[in-house]
Amino acid sequence: MKRWIAIGATLAATAAWLLAFAGCSDSDSSEDKSCVEDEDCSPPLTICENKECVPGCGLPGGEQCAGLLVCNRKTGRCALAGDSDSDTDTDTDSDADTDSDADTDSDTDSDTDSDSDADSDSDTDSDADSDSDADSDADSDSDADTDTDSDTDADTDTDTDSDTDVDTDIEWNCPGDTCEDPDSKLDWQKTPPEDWYAWNDAADYCLGLALGGRADWRLPSISELRSLIRLCDSTETGGECGVTSACRVSTCRNPACNGCTPGLGPDNGCFRPRGLDGDCRYDYWSSSEVLDVEQEAWAVTFREAKVANIGKDNEIPVRCVRGP
Repeated sequence: MKRWIAIGATLAATAAWLLAFAGCSDSDSSEDKSCVEDEDCSPPLTICENKECVPGCGLPGGEQCAGLLVCNRKTGRCALAGDSDSDTDTDTDSDADTDSDADTDSDTDSDTDSDSDADSDSDTDSDADSDSDADSDADSDSDADTDTDSDTDADTDTDTDSDTDVDTDIEWNCPGDTCEDPDSKLDWQKTPPEDWYAWNDAADYCLGLALGGRADWRLPSISELRSLIRLCDSTETGGECGVTSACRVSTCRNPACNGCTPGLGPDNGCFRPRGLDGDCRYDYWSSSEVLDVEQEAWAVTFREAKVANIGKDNEIPVRCVRGP
């Protein structure tokens, strides 16, 4: 049943086509039949053959398609089965982008850094699209972009900084007869007297000293005298040695008060700031007495940065101090 229905539909379509062709033939009978291409006629009903409009394929008087050819009802011409639409679009896009970036940075500070960056990007895209329609369009796009960027950055920074860092904790500036401690702000006698004194006489000497336009000199305490010690951790101010102005009994002295290896200090082997004069091999008086031993007072030997208790009758060097 379905087969007969399909056949009837086909016959009806063919009849309608024939009626349309007949009407077109009548209307065009009086027209000029000369042509150059199919569009000058009325495809698919009539097509151009030998500069004349003739019936299209499948119509009375038209070409009868055979074999693998079938009638294309859009164009009125025979074509291979499956090629009812014959549009050919050929798009060829060729993009060639070549980017070459060469960056060279050279920075020179107190150290020299040389950075060389070379980036080479090469992108080649080739797209080929082939479509087959009734129209034959050939589009060929060829884009060739070549970007060559060459950047050379040469940055030369020359920083010439001449920094002379003087460790003022070790290297003192002593322009005259006195030396100022930049930390404690104490003024010290630069050069001790040639004479040596017993403890009581040493105190009198400092009280009578006029130096650097000042007359307020005194014999230093044991803590003040220890503040002159440099690079011997055990007896420097805050070191493990227990003898201070606050601890003056004989039991305050412990093994740490023996100081460091002789001759290894920063001032020609002496454990004191550079700038002070005087022989460091001998003990120097402090004003601090040994509270539990009446005839002794505390002293410091800067050759080994040793803190010791000395009998007051001994004559040894003295260095006076003034200030805060």
